[in-house]
Amino acid sequence: MFRKPLLIHLAAFLCWLAAASCQKSVEFNFDFESDAALDKLHWKCGTLYSLSREHATSGKSSLKMDLYPATAGNGNIYPGVCLRDFSGNWSQHSRFLFDVYNPQASPLYLTLRVDDTANPTYADRFNGKIEVMPGANKIVVPFEKFVTSGTGRHLDVRNIESVSLFMVAPDQPLTFFIDHFRLE
Repeated sequence: MFRKPLLIHLAAFLCWLAAASCQKSVEFNFDFESDAALDKLHWKCGTLYSLSREHATSGKSSLKMDLYPATAGNGNIYPGVCLRDFSGNWSQHSRFLFDVYNPQASPLYLTLRVDDTANPTYADRFNGKIEVMPGANKIVVPFEKFVTSGTGRHLDVRNIESVSLFMVAPDQPLTFFIDHFRLE
């Protein structure tokens, strides 16, 4: 027969376990080492993803992204990647980083979008333009730059919902490699 204190501890453990399972998944860190990493990506029209052994900066693989222009019937002019399902409390960090390799001979211009609420308007989210020079690039965005595009509000880094990296209306197919989305 169970003693009352043991039942109380068991009930407390079960409550903790249920609460933990309802929380978002692990710390924000994407380094694309397995096919399981691809399952965490939210695909955008006009984009193909694959793991690549080229241009890895963390581990042995990077994410190869092929972006295509919008065509008739494909009205999406924002090909790219969206990351969700991570712990959105970034308050113990001060900057967002990732690595990108541009094999083109000219710069790429990407947009980094960070949301701290679900489905915010353009004016109420961070939209930052990133120039990616040919070759290897380390992108560092200090949190103080996370200011919304229209309202001028600083994002709530305790409640980050999603991160997107995309290109606006590419006029030709482009390929680049990204790796090691992380916080410091």
